[in-house]
Amino acid sequence: MSLCIAYPARCAPNDGPIEQFTIVDLIIVVDGSDSVCDSDNGEKAGCTNWDFVKNFLREVLIELPLGERSIRVALIRFSNQTDVIFGLDR
Repeated sequence: MSLCIAYPARCAPNDGPIEQFTIVDLIIVVDGSDSVCDSDNGEKAGCTNWDFVKNFLREVLIELPLGERSIRVALIRFSNQTDVIFGLDR
């Protein structure tokens, strides 16, 4: 996976180093309700969709230069209530 987040867009060709970063606060909001899980006759048969979401986020985040002076990430899960899984200060 190749991901470049920079402003102005200055991603080097051929996935080389990025010349300039802008500090970014990225807030990810995910659906944590039962509708994310597969169901069979009203009972949870598994949560393959939730596993897909977690794996997708993991793959995206490992490509980002996370840190206080580059990209800070927060994760919020919503369902019947909203939970901050981790904030920008983590």
